[in-house]
Amino acid sequence: MKNLMNNMRNVWSKVVRSYAACMRIYGEALLRGGSYGCA
Repeated sequence: MKNLMNNMRNVWSKVVRSYAACMRIYGEALLRGGSYGCA
C-alpha cells in the first residue's frame, strides 16, 4: 500500500511539473503580445 502511495505521489509531481511548464510557456506567449490570438 505504501508503494502505491509513493507511485501516486511521483505521478502527481510529474503532472504538476509539466502543467507548470506549459503555463510558463503560455504566460510568456501572452506577455509577448498575444501572438496566438485569443487562445
